[in-house]
Amino acid sequence: MLEMSICEGKGIDIDLQNEIKLEENHWRLVLKAIIDIIMHLAMENSAFRGTDELVSNIGKSNQSGKFLNLVNLVSHYNEPLRIHLERHKKGSVTYFSHENVIK
Repeated sequence: MLEMSICEGKGIDIDLQNEIKLEENHWRLVLKAIIDIIMHLAMENSAFRGTDELVSNIGKSNQSGKFLNLVNLVSHYNEPLRIHLERHKKGSVTYFSHENVIK
């Protein structure tokens, strides 16, 4: 009975279930974009690193390296990746949720 309610989206925690699905989808899209960037650089046999590896300096420094520069470029066209970068440019580390911020 409980499993059927959960599968049908009729549980008492439907809002929480919907929020979890949205967050899951967000992370899936971010991960897909990052994997695409990694695959592109690997196929080109390109170096990933630069001399400036701070996420907060992406787009400000030409020393960020190919990986971070491509992440920055793709984020202009990929909304979930853009949101993810904005969260991390603030200087806080997040783990799977915007509410679990470690300072």
